[in-house]
Formats: sequence, structure tokens, C-alpha cells
Amino acid sequence: MNFIQYSPFIFIIILIYIPPFSLSLNQQGAKFCNFPKPTGTIVTSKTFFINGNDHKDFGGQRIIYNGQKGTCNPNIPKNWESVIIIQDGGSVSNVILGASPDGTSADICCLGSCNLTNVYWENACWRAASFRAPDDFNRAQKNKADGTTTGFTYIVDGGGALDGFQKIFDQNGPGRTIIKNFCTANSSIVLRTCGDCGLQYTRHVNVRNSKFMGPGLTIIGKINFCYRKFCLKQERILNTMTKYPFIMFLSTVIMTKKLEWLMHV
Repeated sequence: MNFIQYSPFIFIIILIYIPPFSLSLNQQGAKFCNFPKPTGTIVTSKTFFINGNDHKDFGGQRIIYNGQKGTCNPNIPKNWESVIIIQDGGSVSNVILGASPDGTSADICCLGSCNLTNVYWENACWRAASFRAPDDFNRAQKNKADGTTTGFTYIVDGGGALDGFQKIFDQNGPGRTIIKNFCTANSSIVLRTCGDCGLQYTRHVNVRNSKFMGPGLTIIGKINFCYRKFCLKQERILNTMTKYPFIMFLSTVIMTKKLEWLMHV
């Protein structure tokens, strides 16, 4: 697919499709996304903390995080924990986050800029990773004008995620999210940029050289056009019921436009 730069004056709304829910490994999705064979398995109930500017290479190990039982369930209020918390400037690589037999929903939480390289999620549940700003940054910006801050950079390079029934990535912090060489299957929303958050920042999104398999799929969800720039490049989209790649909001004014290209790639 050729490079597509979306105009901020296109407004899209769809009925979100919630993919089938299961705690067992999605074998078809794992094959589609080329999930690697783990080098070993770690079972834990403790969160891994990565300090700013530190890097942790897990060496291809599979981590099973058992926390609050039964939270990987779309029929209950949103509830999840974090298996890895990364401070500003930190990074992780080569890890498989395994599906919890207890049904625990757990993400990776970045508190500032981070790099996630070759990270795989067997069951993303509510979300795979949350891209936020550090608490002290939010406090300092609370009384400033919207859209005036210096942003962070959240990079996902390689890896894949299965069965995210709400969203895979969620960018709340200011700055940009770069997703490249990534794969997801049977997920609802790939990335949401917090278009209706109370505290708004400038947020940019770049998704390239990635592939997505439905049946339900929105690549980018809930974008507030006042503070967003986004693009898709060289994407491969398969077996999707969804006819729109993204959702945009402008206050209470909503217009719709069908993008036929998505159905023919």
C-alpha cells in the first residue's frame, strides 16, 4: 500500500466490533504474527520495574503474570495491572507475555519515552501497553495551555499481540507513538490516542510496515483532530469486517466517510 497521509478534516465513526473472547492461545493469530518459541518460562505475581535509560533484554523468555483473577474479561468494568513498568527513557526487548491461567489482565506501562522491541502478547485483554507521562510531568503541566508541551516518544518495533478486546496501545502522554514491523490478530482497536481525555496534549502517530488481521479492527481510535497528526504506511490488512481504519472526534460534530481502500488491500 502506498503512503497515506490523512487529513485532519475527515471524521469517521463506526460501531466497534468486539472480537471473540478466550483465555486459550489463539493458534491462528500466533502463526499469522510469527510468535517465537520461548526460551523459558517465568511465573510471577510481581511487577518488573525498569529504571529510566535502563534496558532489559529478557532473552526470549515467556512471562506469566498472575495477579487479580478474572480481570481479562470484557464483561466487567475495566481493570488491569502492569507486568512491566518502564520509567522515562527505559526499554525492554525479546519477551513474550503469556496468557495467565487465572485470567489476569496486565499491560506494560511506560511512564515517559520507551522502546518495546520484539515484545509479544499472547492475550492483550484490556490493553497490551499504556503510553503515559510521568506523574510529576502531568502535575507541572496541569495549569498550562493545552498543546504546548514537549512530548515523549513511544516506540514499538517488532512483536505482536493477540485478542485485545478493547485496545492494544493507549497513548495518554504528549508526543508521538511509532509502531513499526508489528502484527496483531483478533483485536478491536490497535491504538487509541485519548481523544476525550480531560488534559489534552499534542500527540502524533506513525504506523508503518505492520500487518493486522480481523475480523474486527480499527487501527487508530478516538482521535481529537485539534492535537493530532497521524499516518499509515505500507500496511497489510486481512479478513476484517471493519470498513474504517480510524475514528475522529470534533466536539459534538461527527461526519462519516467510507474508505474503500481498506477492503481491497
